[in-house]
Amino acid sequence: MPDLTDEQMDAVGEYAGLLLVKYDANNRIRLLPREDVEAYDKKQAELEALRQAQEEAQEKPEDSETQPEGDTGNNPDKKPVEVKYDKLEDFFVLPEGISIEYTGARLTKTYPDDGSEEIMSLDAAPGKKLLILCFDVTNHTGEKQSLDIMGMNASYKIEVNQSFKKGILLTLLLKDLSTFRGDISANSSTELVLITEVDPEANPDVIEGIETIVLRLKNPDKTCTVKLQ
Repeated sequence: MPDLTDEQMDAVGEYAGLLLVKYDANNRIRLLPREDVEAYDKKQAELEALRQAQEEAQEKPEDSETQPEGDTGNNPDKKPVEVKYDKLEDFFVLPEGISIEYTGARLTKTYPDDGSEEIMSLDAAPGKKLLILCFDVTNHTGEKQSLDIMGMNASYKIEVNQSFKKGILLTLLLKDLSTFRGDISANSSTELVLITEVDPEANPDVIEGIETIVLRLKNPDKTCTVKLQ
């Protein structure tokens, strides 16, 4: 039965410098299939590469309002175009036959919160709650399809009730939509999530009831606003 190395256990605590990801300490990790542990190890490396790329992008100077003379339109520093979409797949430009459907939101203290066996879990900070946005990603074709959301270099901001506005948490969770890179089996669906953290004292209206949710996405080419509910 596979074990995690000391380096892998230590890496969990880093959580890409954003939030602590905790292992279940009750030997559950020893009962997981080897492919699950390998998937975690691979995602850890991918997330670190994504974090470094985002840091490098933030260090670049502000874009110029005017396009340099003689520019052919392939300027890597140009500002993204703002576009409004009704569906997430329009922003992501997914493989043919793949759809993403928002299925709902919930507040919880930990994820996963349904008792499912995951390689890791995520707990909210003391006094706060996790806001989980759930999406069904469906492969409508008769063949396995590869999906690389992480490679699309998108950033995400969640707006709730027009008052709460916050970016998502980048996690090592295998079901994190923003960092998903894997296969969707033929004629099947998988649930992926986006997660942020809510302070009940600062945002009591979100805790009392979620009325509207808007998701704002941005990549180097375009920004997008999608009303989820």
